[in-house]
Amino acid sequence: MFYRLKKISLGNWILIGMVLGVIVGLFLNLYVNNHFIKDIILMDNVFYLGGNIFIRLMKMITLPLVFCSLVVCITSISDIRKIFMTGGRTILLYLATSIIGIFIALIISSVFKPVLA
Repeated sequence: MFYRLKKISLGNWILIGMVLGVIVGLFLNLYVNNHFIKDIILMDNVFYLGGNIFIRLMKMITLPLVFCSLVVCITSISDIRKIFMTGGRTILLYLATSIIGIFIALIISSVFKPVLA
């Protein structure tokens, strides 16, 4: 039994988890009618805490992952001129994507006109 579970790939486990999450979410939304259980206990405590922990873990892993990727990339390049070309392209790509992101944010905010509290 457990041998078959070990043979399932990571992508399939992720897909299984997503499907189970949708099923549990639909079940809780449709069949749990108690406001206290659904909104106070689950949404404000369990899911909020789980979501907060997940986001903090993602933030915690981002910086070391990017740093290690850059170090491996730089150490794998043997020619010094290629390092400067790669660095220049990286900075140019970063600036270009930042400018595109700013323009998208400005367009969306001008279309929807969010109200600041």
